[in-house]
Amino acid sequence: MRVRIGAVVAVQLFALASGASAQIVTGRVVDQATATPLSGVVVLLLDSADRATEQSLTNQTGEYRLAAARAGTYRVRMLRIGYRPATSHAVRLAAGLETALPDLVAGAPISLDTVRVVGRNPCRAVGDAAATFAIWEQARTVLTAVQLTGRARVVGATMVTYQRTLDPGSRRVREQHARIQTGMVTRPWTSLPVDSLRAVGYVVVDQQNATTYYAPDLDVLLSDTFVADHCFRIAPGSDARRVGIEFEPTRDRRRVSDIGGTLWLDRASSELQRLEFRYTNVSDAEQRAEAGGDMQFARLANGAWMISRWNIRMPVVEVRYVAASGYRSRARVRETHVTGIRVEGGAMALVRQGADTLWAGAPMILAGTVLDSVANTAVAGTRVSLRGTALEATTNPAGVFRIPNVLPGEYTLDVRTPLLASVGGLHSVPVSFADSAAAVTIRVPAMAHVARSLCGETAGGVLAGRVYVTGESSPTRDVKVVAEWNEVAARSESDITRGVLTRARWLESRTDGRGQYRICGVPVNTAVVLRAQTDTGASAPLELQVSAGAPLLTADLTIDQRLALNAVLSGHVLSDFNGAPIMDVEVAIPALSRNAFTNNEGGFRIGDIPPGGYQVVVRRLGWQPLRLDLEFAANQTIERRLLLSRVQILDTVAVVESFVLRDFEENRRIGLGKFITRAELEKMEGASLSTVLSGVSSLGLTRSNSGNHAWVSSSRGSRTINQRCYEIEGSSAVDRLQGKGCKCFAQVYLDGMLLNSGRENQVVPDINRISPSEIEAIEFYTGGAGTPLKYSALDSQCGVLVIHTRRFRKDP
Repeated sequence: MRVRIGAVVAVQLFALASGASAQIVTGRVVDQATATPLSGVVVLLLDSADRATEQSLTNQTGEYRLAAARAGTYRVRMLRIGYRPATSHAVRLAAGLETALPDLVAGAPISLDTVRVVGRNPCRAVGDAAATFAIWEQARTVLTAVQLTGRARVVGATMVTYQRTLDPGSRRVREQHARIQTGMVTRPWTSLPVDSLRAVGYVVVDQQNATTYYAPDLDVLLSDTFVADHCFRIAPGSDARRVGIEFEPTRDRRRVSDIGGTLWLDRASSELQRLEFRYTNVSDAEQRAEAGGDMQFARLANGAWMISRWNIRMPVVEVRYVAASGYRSRARVRETHVTGIRVEGGAMALVRQGADTLWAGAPMILAGTVLDSVANTAVAGTRVSLRGTALEATTNPAGVFRIPNVLPGEYTLDVRTPLLASVGGLHSVPVSFADSAAAVTIRVPAMAHVARSLCGETAGGVLAGRVYVTGESSPTRDVKVVAEWNEVAARSESDITRGVLTRARWLESRTDGRGQYRICGVPVNTAVVLRAQTDTGASAPLELQVSAGAPLLTADLTIDQRLALNAVLSGHVLSDFNGAPIMDVEVAIPALSRNAFTNNEGGFRIGDIPPGGYQVVVRRLGWQPLRLDLEFAANQTIERRLLLSRVQILDTVAVVESFVLRDFEENRRIGLGKFITRAELEKMEGASLSTVLSGVSSLGLTRSNSGNHAWVSSSRGSRTINQRCYEIEGSSAVDRLQGKGCKCFAQVYLDGMLLNSGRENQVVPDINRISPSEIEAIEFYTGGAGTPLKYSALDSQCGVLVIHTRRFRKDP
């Protein structure tokens, strides 16, 4: 449904009624006690039938000037806010002459403090209740003064007008457009004539389903027709500070859309402060609940009046026809849904008469401070913006920001600290803005929280930032960024045999559409080399170190196309049988004495390869070695998917049947543990032992940060009896720092030999150093009660893992 306001929001110019043959009456209004001239007093010219034929406001010297359309007998009536009306004696105005009257003295003061709400009066309360009539007269006086201020055409104003769309649920600003206007502005809209509104109503839907909301202007509110069509009574919400007069349509208007509302006056001064209205007699409940408007009034320094703020709210209603409930029902029922609330309004900023400032609105500045949520320190250089608008500011070194020209309302503040901006992050805060008096305090997430939001619970640190190309101002998308470091090798027999002391590790990422990258799981307190590289250039290597106390580190990289770097070889090693990744495969370039070992996903990477041709060797015990010749160029990254074949066992080689396997079959028959046979192991060719065991219920696994090492622990929660800290084979400094050795570890038997007894001087074995291809069978028992006597020992309550390796002999 489309909505539109049935009014013209524009600068209104009014001309004084005058004529060459007019009959003029002049005079002055003064205070009774001090004889001081009074400005801003409403003066009416009444004919012989007591009808107002002309009206005016007294100027700053208390003078007025009224013109009668024809000669005759007239009286002058004075309406001063907070006072009872006063009327002059009758005077004869001759054709074409000017008559001066003696000073009019203001009437007796009127106090609304004595007005009390005694019940909900029936209609016709204006004519029946003196209190209601007194309040209405004071309100009408202000409305008349506002009308006359505009007609005087001597007051200029600067105002801010706006169009908003609000979310129907939260009332927060979804979109807003505003502009500044200057001119002789006195009222925000002009409405249809009161007789037309009486006939067609205030809410009209045309044939195109567009709804027009007509708001009452001053002419409508001051008309006798409006009074005749509405009931008036003192508002029940009146209190010691203010008093209100409610109005609602009479009963004979119930079939025509109309308005109801409340005029609120200050009890002490009798000044009209606010008019609130809503639409009544409309079909949709959403319109009754959401549609309406309000006006606020202000007195100028020269005694004149104006509307200082105004708005009209119009719900945008979507109509749907859905199937009615019920068995086999084909009927469709009408449903309405509010998709947004459109608001048009404005606020006066400055009112002047010549060089004099008559009124100035308080500067609407949204101010606040941005603090770190943990350290409680100021965050400088933070960009704070109002969502849906073009308004924003940046915090100073004290963390303070100021956003001028903000209209009152419910907003969402988007906060981007330098840290959040570097990783493409955003912190949003809802804020309710009513005036400039109260500053807001925004606490942004600390570095650890930002790292967690970026990478979840992934262990280790985070590297993030942007990648640029030399000479370009915008970050570059789809660029590979790699973080490399060396890790102390696992203390396995194969490592010791090969003399491996460290292993190269790496993590990589690509920049997104905004040119930002993010690498999670970077080891802390470890030297890491970070670089970005394309086929045409690279960034200079940047050495960084993420600390445990500051797990998020940001760094921008710049690719220089003139900078030629060495090549990179990367890829994955897979089994040619089932495509499964093979871990712990050595990929080496013998001529350069460079090598790397595949991770648990079969991935490898060798960097810093000088241009030229080299032989690459791929090998792992139990697999057929692979050799290939590759040619490398500067800045080139070669990616390969390498397939290895298992070493075939000769037919003359057979497995020796032993008492061990007979024990395995007997234990499996009893069924007290979990059992894995050779046939099941063959289905997971190339997988690590931890991957094989991950499917065993009641068996817990503790993995290293690199993912290459794993240790068997209890999966049944904390076991305080045996939960000590142990040395764990193959662990890194990060693993130890994170307390991964402080678990309830299972005992591990390898071919009947206990590898760890559970005592503190024992090393917990890394199960991934045993290849599943070398294993014939596996047993696992969750605790001492169900463990066979042969494997039952002290400290076995955290589980027992029994591994039987394959033993071969040649047939004679």
